[in-house]
Amino acid sequence: EEHLLDALFILAHPGDELLGCGGTLLRHVHHNHKVGLVILGDGVSSRQKESDDAASMMTAKRELRTALQAVVERLDLNTWYYFRFEDNRFDKHDLLDLIKVLEPIFKRHNPQTVYTNHPGDLNIDHRCTFEAVATALRPDYSRSLSSLFCVEVPTSTDWGVSGNVFQPNWFVDISGSDGTTTLLDKKLQALGMYQGEMRPFPHARSIVAVRSLAQHRGATVGIEASEGFVLGRRVTIESSLP
Repeated sequence: EEHLLDALFILAHPGDELLGCGGTLLRHVHHNHKVGLVILGDGVSSRQKESDDAASMMTAKRELRTALQAVVERLDLNTWYYFRFEDNRFDKHDLLDLIKVLEPIFKRHNPQTVYTNHPGDLNIDHRCTFEAVATALRPDYSRSLSSLFCVEVPTSTDWGVSGNVFQPNWFVDISGSDGTTTLLDKKLQALGMYQGEMRPFPHARSIVAVRSLAQHRGATVGIEASEGFVLGRRVTIESSLP
């Protein structure tokens, strides 16, 4: 089957795509790859306080959707989907509900490479996202897939307490220049569009901490900045032979 998307990023919440793999996403775009994004959850509904009214929650949802749309336009993606499953309540749905929204996307776009959340993350939505993606990408259903990667999202992957700890075994260099600006700098600039999602240092979801993580991942493999991934599946195809 011919693949229509070179890379498809499937994450639980708006912001995960930049925090976890924004530099890698930008690298795909820079190389003129066809790139798509799927966000499954609304990202805000679980933050509602008893004092919040319906209007304030609607405002928060609208602001986050506006930020996501602005990021998509800035990144110049080929296609994107936003499903708005309720935040931190993915487990209230049957796993089949998540799989059913993903299968038509895989059938329509035949992605060659897929990036998604890590199964050991603290956030339940991230774990459910991985399970849905892995199930929907079963080999007898998606034959175009060559690579499946799990991403590292600060404040979820690093806070996980299960035995399934994130141990990256695949690294993407994001220290290279895309014209005059490094991919890491472009990632951090785009993260600034998610003002409601970022926090001041020393919070893990701060610009300083995200930069430090990229530098740390880079240093472990001898480069200036990198994003780390766990390789979930790799099928060597003719075009990817050494």
